[in-house]
Amino acid sequence: MSKKFTEYSKFDLSNVNKEVLKKWKDGDIFHKSLETREGHPTFVFYEGPPSANGMPGIHHVIARSIKDIFCRYKTMKGFLVNRKAGWDTHGLPVELGVEKALGITKEDIGKKISVAEYNAACRKDVMKFTKEWEDLTQKMGYWVDMENPYITYDNRYIETLWYLLKELYKKGLLYKGYTIQPYSPAAGTGLSTHELNQPGCYRDVKDTTCTAQFHILDPKPEMAQFGDPYFLAWTTTPWTLPSNTALCVGPNITYLAVQTYNPYTGIPMTAVIAKDLLSAYFNPKAAELSLSDYKPGDKLVPFSVVGEWKGSELAGMKYEQLIPWVNPGEGAFRVITGDFVTTEDGTGIVHIAPTFGADDNRVAKTFGVPPLMMQDKDGNMRPMVDMTGKFYKLEDLAPEFVQNCMNASDYDPWQGKFVKNAYDDTKTDKDETLDIEICMMLKAQNRVFKIEKHVHNYPHCWRTDKPVLYYPLDSWFIRSTACKDRMIELNQTINWKLTVGNGTTDIAGKIVTDEWTIPADVQQIMLSDEAEFTIKLYDSFDHETKTIKVKKGSANFAKYFTETSANGFKFKVPSDEGTVKRCTVEYQTKIEREVGNGNTITVTNTARDEQGNADSGSGSLQPPPDVETPIQNIQKEGKIVGDHIHYRSTLTIPADRIGKHVFLTDRIQITQYQNDENSTLGDVDFVPRVEDVTIRAKGKNDTDYVDITTKGYTFRIVEQTWTKGLFELGFNWPEGQNAIWQWQSAEDVDLIIEYDVPLSAEVYRNGQKLGTIADVDSGYITNHIREGWNGTPAFSSIPRTKSVRKWVGDVNHTDGTIEYFIEVNGDFGNGLAGATEPLKDRFDADLEYVNNSFTISMKVREGNYIAAHNELIVTGINPTLNGNEWTFDWNVDGATVKRKQNGTDAKFSDILNIGEGSQWYNAPYKWPNQSDGSDTYPSLTFSYKLKVRDYGEKEPNTQLTYNNTAILGHATAGATSTITTPGMLSKDMQDVDGMAKAVITANLLGRKFNNGSDVTLEDTMTNLMPVLSSIKVETRENGQWTDLNTEAWSYTYTIDNERNQEKLIFTLPDEKPIRISYDAYPKNKNADDQYEVSNKAVLKGEQEYTEEKRISVSSNSGQASGSNHFLTIRKVNGETKQALKGAKFRIERFSVAQKKWLSITPDQATQELFVSDENGNVHVTYINDAGDGTIRALRTDTLYRIIEDTPPAGFEGMDKPIYFDFENKKSREEVRQDAVNVGMTDAVTADEILSMHHEKTVEVPNEPKKINFALTKRDADGAVLVGAEFKLTRLDEAGNRTDTILTAASGEAGEVRFNDLQAGRYLLEETKAPEGYMLSGKTWTVSVGTDDAITVTDENGTITAPYAFTNRRIPDLPNVGGSGTMHYALLGLALMAASVAAAYALAKKKRGQRI
Repeated sequence: MSKKFTEYSKFDLSNVNKEVLKKWKDGDIFHKSLETREGHPTFVFYEGPPSANGMPGIHHVIARSIKDIFCRYKTMKGFLVNRKAGWDTHGLPVELGVEKALGITKEDIGKKISVAEYNAACRKDVMKFTKEWEDLTQKMGYWVDMENPYITYDNRYIETLWYLLKELYKKGLLYKGYTIQPYSPAAGTGLSTHELNQPGCYRDVKDTTCTAQFHILDPKPEMAQFGDPYFLAWTTTPWTLPSNTALCVGPNITYLAVQTYNPYTGIPMTAVIAKDLLSAYFNPKAAELSLSDYKPGDKLVPFSVVGEWKGSELAGMKYEQLIPWVNPGEGAFRVITGDFVTTEDGTGIVHIAPTFGADDNRVAKTFGVPPLMMQDKDGNMRPMVDMTGKFYKLEDLAPEFVQNCMNASDYDPWQGKFVKNAYDDTKTDKDETLDIEICMMLKAQNRVFKIEKHVHNYPHCWRTDKPVLYYPLDSWFIRSTACKDRMIELNQTINWKLTVGNGTTDIAGKIVTDEWTIPADVQQIMLSDEAEFTIKLYDSFDHETKTIKVKKGSANFAKYFTETSANGFKFKVPSDEGTVKRCTVEYQTKIEREVGNGNTITVTNTARDEQGNADSGSGSLQPPPDVETPIQNIQKEGKIVGDHIHYRSTLTIPADRIGKHVFLTDRIQITQYQNDENSTLGDVDFVPRVEDVTIRAKGKNDTDYVDITTKGYTFRIVEQTWTKGLFELGFNWPEGQNAIWQWQSAEDVDLIIEYDVPLSAEVYRNGQKLGTIADVDSGYITNHIREGWNGTPAFSSIPRTKSVRKWVGDVNHTDGTIEYFIEVNGDFGNGLAGATEPLKDRFDADLEYVNNSFTISMKVREGNYIAAHNELIVTGINPTLNGNEWTFDWNVDGATVKRKQNGTDAKFSDILNIGEGSQWYNAPYKWPNQSDGSDTYPSLTFSYKLKVRDYGEKEPNTQLTYNNTAILGHATAGATSTITTPGMLSKDMQDVDGMAKAVITANLLGRKFNNGSDVTLEDTMTNLMPVLSSIKVETRENGQWTDLNTEAWSYTYTIDNERNQEKLIFTLPDEKPIRISYDAYPKNKNADDQYEVSNKAVLKGEQEYTEEKRISVSSNSGQASGSNHFLTIRKVNGETKQALKGAKFRIERFSVAQKKWLSITPDQATQELFVSDENGNVHVTYINDAGDGTIRALRTDTLYRIIEDTPPAGFEGMDKPIYFDFENKKSREEVRQDAVNVGMTDAVTADEILSMHHEKTVEVPNEPKKINFALTKRDADGAVLVGAEFKLTRLDEAGNRTDTILTAASGEAGEVRFNDLQAGRYLLEETKAPEGYMLSGKTWTVSVGTDDAITVTDENGTITAPYAFTNRRIPDLPNVGGSGTMHYALLGLALMAASVAAAYALAKKKRGQRI
């Protein structure tokens, strides 16, 4: 008996494979499978082409096996399956391989190698491994036509792609944008994933990382109790921080508010960080340390956790831009959520720079956060880093963008800096990186929490061996969203093709039934009313003879079709169209399925003829979008009943949700504010049991509710363990289990859900038990319910106002006073009816009560709202003080009581009593005990102030924290206040109608900080010109600012045109609060633009304090508008540049109409503008330019000249006028020529005319007058003396010596001459006498007047000229050997003998006394 199948003695798959392949090859099976199916329906397969410049791998075998299954299946079903192989010859793999083999780069193409040669090399390289691919194809039995492949470098393939792109473009579906891609600045090209995945591209690098502090603008209450609140965000690329526009948190990650100190600056702060990463930033050993004991520099920094939230609760919070160099626009600097955020490292908060990260870009677009982009000179929007890897230079950016969207002065020092040292040819790995520079800047600004080195894996460019950047590069996109609705619509349809006959026999008149099977999750399959059928007739298998189109509902529809049911139809092949051997019917069905069904649906269609022959086909549909009708009319009510709270929720289940899974989330909290789930004070640890919940329902058409608690559906409660008091109420869960309701699906159902919460339920905060609900006497018991997790909540908020509540009011950081409030309420029990206990308040010893600051008012709260009845009752009294405690005993004299009702009471306590005798008993808002359930709550509010003792002696800019406690019987309430002592210097500057209004406050508390000596305040303005006449200096006395005596202060004014800066230098008294205010005009501005101006104040004493302010000044009307022009003449000493007072000027305008110079006069109603003041300034703003008294501004395109009529005393005058012109439409030469043409004769060239633009400061130097002073040196006999030396020292106004010293000696004529002396006082001293003469030992005062007069005085008065000073001769000694010599010798011997005799006698006397 022959065997049908070959048997094998052992299972050798390799050998079996060879035998089968040989049989297929010998029989040419593949080609025969195509030949035998010629004329059959076709199934076309184009293989996704591999690149033949690389060897095939096992993954290619797997993919090809899967593709082959479909082709073989279709072949077995009778289709003609042409399988076309292909080769991918485009892309980087080919190019990189060729460039590597030839030893070239992209830049070498067209230089070292021609384009044609390069293309030829690529064509050759791309087919390098063709043989290996063909061998694999044959060995694995993969049937594909490799003899006639399609190749992607073929023009037909390329032009097909071009055509498709053109069609997309024509339809408006193609647009240009950008994506974040790997980019190599060193190579100047983007890199593919293939390039980055090459061996050695990813390397471990050690970079500087930064945990930055982002200042929170709208903190939650727990975040604002200790220092400034900050989000902490970690980054390994600090150079991206200037491009930050958002912070991202994980929606389900738990975050904490942590009170602590900045480890670098020691400044108190509250940090927000992921709970799981707390120990990474805070040493657990410091958890027990007191915050108040910390001192800057301590190794352990204390911390305290004060708040906890899920990331979703932080979403939407706003923060201050970290590095405000560029304004990215609306929508930036807020917290968003992202599922990619983890707690594996960092802080659990991700810094988002959309221009430098793919995840960052994606999440930012999702939440509408703008990227930080800059506009270059060509109008293109670019990231902050240019294509070479450095911060854009200002000169490469559009001037309008720099002006309107940038803080150019702050950005300027950073422009042109490379973000990686590897991109900068002038730097090495050992040089300081930009990351370090930015970290140090943030550290100095108290904006960084931690800086450290971190090793991480980072990609490098294989071409340059340098790190890559993730960079926004141009990309093209297809706008698929434009076709979204149509795609969704088509997704719910299936196209069918019914085939009758095989092309061999006549089938005219044959009847076929075509029906589809409805799956369980499909409601209906139908033909639309406009459905169109296409009938094609063939007289052979593939020769079409006619096409017939029939619409459903048309007159001839019934000729071909008969509907059998909603699930199909009968079709009759036309019998009046001649011979029909094959017929096809094409049509489309539409599917209706359950809303929200998330499954892919497969529909089967079966056709049968009258003889029972049948064939089937199927179609699939993807899930439609989730458009469930939301639950309606959700409401929540809560009321305290006895020892529990009864909660009642009402809602409406839409008809299309009946019988389906529905779940609600319910949460019970203690909140600070009404109907605000984000102001949590504590969580109630309670979840009701299923059996304790009552559910009633009624259909819309019913009149009564029915208890359905135990009806046939699955209901359960799921507690959420990650937080207390949160649970889910689920109906029909899981769906399909007892999913039975007694109402029909076409009817909405109203539900009432009720349960009780005992007042003994415990309340927790951050894991610590606070007590029970009954113990809570602050805020609201808030219960909110919503559909799912994201529905709109419905609230019940029951107030739990304290019997005694305390809070801090206004804090005056200037004078050290703190306002406090104590509220005494009648919410529970008897309240204060018949109160006998006094109200007390205890405060820290460093505080003292402010006399006459005590007031009492009454307030009535109706329900949850404050009523309009808030009447001041008591003023003008003080509580009883005892050390650091005051007491109020309620017994206040009636004369001080102001009541709402008429009449008088002797005691304040009478007003509070309940009873018919009480003044308030019959008032509209009485003081009941609330036992009747009334919803009115009267309360008394006490306000008073405490002052910090010795506030002026506290360290400046120091945060002080104080506690105090109110006590009423057993009830207590505490409050913590924080006050910050003023800094030594503050600066404010505002834009007011185009003018900068500056205010500088120094030494606000009047401290002694320069040992009583005068202090200096330097105020440097950039791009500003001060109005000196507006300068005002004040001091603070008795809480009020008053003008400081002008003798107590002075100032000087200097100009630095090179730096565009002007400086005011004030000399001010120590130990006085100072406030300086003045106005300033912005420079170089026009009527349309805003300009950045800055002001830096430096206060100098024994210490130095600095404060800087920057603002944008607008171009409003008034003096700062572009149509007005200003001139400042600055008069200075030509040698010392010191200001000169008293110079008088004429300013003249050349009138072309009158052909002459016209004199301009100042506004005599104000000051004498054209005389230099003590600071050497003449301000010319508004002037009488027409002689009619009208005040006008200086004109444009007009020639002016400045003439000095009277120079300052002691100085030479100007030798010629100064000419100027405010240029507008004419050049200086055109203005000059206009004047010359009508007779102007001044010899001035265009270059000598100063060009002005809206304002100009002209410095006019005067040279000091030089005077010679001479004296003659003689002896007593009048003889001339030679060689005497003198020193002449200049004295200051106080008579002190200066460093100006001149020397001179007497010559042959005995004259001592000092030349070129300036006006002033000098001290004349003789330092060396002529030989043989004694020094005079005298000094003379030489005064040089501004009128060239010289006055010389000594101790005897004025000396008249000519000045002759004498010296006495040194006396002569006797000559050696002369007659006098013997006399002196004998006298000396006699004196010596007398001395010896006296000494002997004295000694003898003493010996006698001893004996």
